[in-house]
Amino acid sequence: MQSCAQILKSSFPTAAAAAFFLILLNETQAADIESATIRGGWEAAVTENNQVTTILRGEEINGSRITQLSIQLNKEGAQSTPEFFIESPECNMPYLSEGNYDASSAKNIILRTADGGFVIEGVGWQWSQSQALLVISNKVSTTIKKDLIGAGRKKGNKPDSSEPQNSSNVKIQSNRFVFNHANSKAIYQDQVFATDPGRLEISCGKLQIDLSEEIQGFKEVLAEDQLVIKLLDANAPIQASGGRAIYRIGQESQDVIEIMDAPAWSTQGHNGKGDRIRVTASETRQFFKVIGKAWASLDLGDIRIQQTNEPESEQQPIEISADQYEFDGTELRFEGLVKASQGDAWTLSCKTLTADIDEKQKTAVMIEASGMVQMNQQDGDEDFIAKANKVVYEPIAPGQETVILTGNAQVDTEEFVARGERIEINKKEVSNTIHVSRLATLEFPDSTISSIGILNFGDNQSTRDPSKALNQVRITSKEYSLIVNKAVFTGEVSIHFPDETLNCDTLEVMFSPDRKWIKNIFATGAVHLVGEQGRMTCREINGIFSSSTHQMERLRAEGNVSMTHPRGKARGETAVFYPQTQMIELQGEPRIMTTLESKSGRPSQYILAEGESLMWDQAKHRFNGPRGRYRIKTIKNPEVW
Repeated sequence: MQSCAQILKSSFPTAAAAAFFLILLNETQAADIESATIRGGWEAAVTENNQVTTILRGEEINGSRITQLSIQLNKEGAQSTPEFFIESPECNMPYLSEGNYDASSAKNIILRTADGGFVIEGVGWQWSQSQALLVISNKVSTTIKKDLIGAGRKKGNKPDSSEPQNSSNVKIQSNRFVFNHANSKAIYQDQVFATDPGRLEISCGKLQIDLSEEIQGFKEVLAEDQLVIKLLDANAPIQASGGRAIYRIGQESQDVIEIMDAPAWSTQGHNGKGDRIRVTASETRQFFKVIGKAWASLDLGDIRIQQTNEPESEQQPIEISADQYEFDGTELRFEGLVKASQGDAWTLSCKTLTADIDEKQKTAVMIEASGMVQMNQQDGDEDFIAKANKVVYEPIAPGQETVILTGNAQVDTEEFVARGERIEINKKEVSNTIHVSRLATLEFPDSTISSIGILNFGDNQSTRDPSKALNQVRITSKEYSLIVNKAVFTGEVSIHFPDETLNCDTLEVMFSPDRKWIKNIFATGAVHLVGEQGRMTCREINGIFSSSTHQMERLRAEGNVSMTHPRGKARGETAVFYPQTQMIELQGEPRIMTTLESKSGRPSQYILAEGESLMWDQAKHRFNGPRGRYRIKTIKNPEVW
């Protein structure tokens, strides 16, 4: 930087001013400036590349002592257009006589922008003209007009610099400040504290502002060293920390804060961390995003899919890891390899997890997981596993929640496996209700129910390959509900036993209290039982099973009961089966027809029994009835009976 044509203006008489001007330009007399005194104001210009870069003004020069100093720093490439002003009541310029305008002072100083948007004050300072560098060493305080932060986002948007400073303006305090006009960098150091009322607070060891040349206001802030940021959102105030942060002025009132180097955050019992934290802020809302190895611990209450028998214990936070997550004050969204858990109570994995948060109640009002969802929950030594394309959890009231699984939905417990396109679980304080619809299936071990076993006929042995025996019983229907230990199936119901299949319109299954075995089944509407040795149709059946063997003890069929088997037929209004003894009791105009095998090669004959009541011994192919109240005859045509 070259000092040329020092221009001095004074209110002294012209002769005195001219004499002093000659002293400055006369090298042989330059030393006399140290003892010279000028009052009434003066001005000097510094040029570089034929451009006036700096204009210095003052009230009085007394040797190297200057009073009421004002330094005007012009915009680069703009002739005499002021950009910054430096002002101090008193300073010292020890090399003024050499054309060196370096200055220092223990007095107060003000650095301000030409539009008045930035005002920096402090005590004790030093100015290097050659480096265009200002250092303030104590009590640094900065006020930034809020409407000038990022002003000019849109072309032609010029702030009103006449608007007074007020309590909503941005404030910055520190112990030290360095301003480099050459690269437009302002650096605050040592116990830096910045606040944007109602939006943001920053404390750190160093804060650097890059002042924009294209627009008024600043475009980037770098904060580092013991960094703590508080986001003063009314819905969810968040405190974040990290090694450094960059605050960038965006477009259309959208600003972005990037927190890096092991960033972490906390708010109202929640906390988290990741590789990077990004906050996008507008005038009305803030969007908080954690990117890379994202982890969060959330205090959202006790969340479980099913009621457990475990005693209540100290509530555990929910821990969630994902590729990234974001929060806008009401909705928390995790994406990419999401894994969640709450202590040892449950674990969950999915591709996307969204939670609507009620911060006042510190709970989730709705949680939605999608993409290969699987949740494992433990109840003592038992596991509860839920799988689906999507799972929605919604608390209704204290101790009452609803969980809806859709798309390839499945629930596995020790007692059963439930499948369907949609499974709804309603959890209450003492019980759960499960409703399954669309391609609904319920499977349970064959130890729960061995067989109906009512269509076994003596020497007609089963042709089923034992090696291919079913190890489970499967019930399919359009939909069903499982309430405590009772299941109700409706619409195209089929129950597949190891030896038989039962079809009906509706089916009620009563389990034991522990749901380890079936106590009773009640089927109605077009009942059709098909086994390897026969079939039966009726209007309804009611079966009771043994608690020890889990086999059928007694089954009552009603409503136009009809049976066919390899050796005959039977019908009646009601039929009572006793599978253990292979006895069948028919009532209501009963008829039984069976084949009488011929040993002489002659055509077989058929025996028909009729009466008020008939007993049929399937094992021995015998039947009888009350004495004198049934009759037996032979027929040749089995189709007419």
